[in-house]
Amino acid sequence: MLTSSLAVVHDLQVAPDGRHASVVVYPVHQFWTYVSTGGEVSSGELKGDSSATDSQGEALWDAAPPDSPHRLTLARRGPAWFVADDFMTGDSAIARAGTPALMKAGGAPRSVWQAETRRIAARTKDTIAVPEGVRATFERFLTLLNEHRYAETNALFVGGRGYRASWFAKPYGTWHYALTWIGGFDPLSTIAVSSAPDVPFVVAATGPTYRQGGYDFAGGGLFGPSTWMAHRQPDGRWLIEGVSTDIPAGLGAPSHY
Repeated sequence: MLTSSLAVVHDLQVAPDGRHASVVVYPVHQFWTYVSTGGEVSSGELKGDSSATDSQGEALWDAAPPDSPHRLTLARRGPAWFVADDFMTGDSAIARAGTPALMKAGGAPRSVWQAETRRIAARTKDTIAVPEGVRATFERFLTLLNEHRYAETNALFVGGRGYRASWFAKPYGTWHYALTWIGGFDPLSTIAVSSAPDVPFVVAATGPTYRQGGYDFAGGGLFGPSTWMAHRQPDGRWLIEGVSTDIPAGLGAPSHY
């Protein structure tokens, strides 16, 4: 069977030398074709979610498997660009230990699949550092919450919409939030790759529960831990963009604050 994909280009960065580039793509629609032993040509397409099932619980044939982002390294040779490396990133097992295992099973020389193992280990050893500007913005955010200056949080968020007093059980109580740690993600996690050039980060903080007058959203609680996104403005400032109260996937070891 042969397959091909339509993909969405999520991020494209060209090196200053103009001869190298990095691009992140998402396969979104896959097509397949094959020739049976009898010579009959069959073709179709893969789309949707691989978790889709029919009424009997059987997986649907036309449901595309979820595919992690691909980070392509491009090199320019004369007037043309060529793919020098296609690295599947993300949280799946194939993107980690599974890749060298597949290479080994496919007959790759020991030096090749062992080198891939070392490369993956090296790229996931350290988490993405959270810029100081992001930390400063978030500290400012907590300060404004503690001082109940909700309207001023607008200036810290992309789109100019921050937190509202109505989101707290006791918006003008004597409670206090304090940052305990802030951490980055594994550089090969799906969120780290797909959010580029924004920076995903996770925070944990002490503070009041909803019953104590705190944040009243998504079941109460504010940072337990939760995933946030930071976007850098043209003037160099970092603004907060998006928040999730879910336990973050792909989180590296948090840097203690």
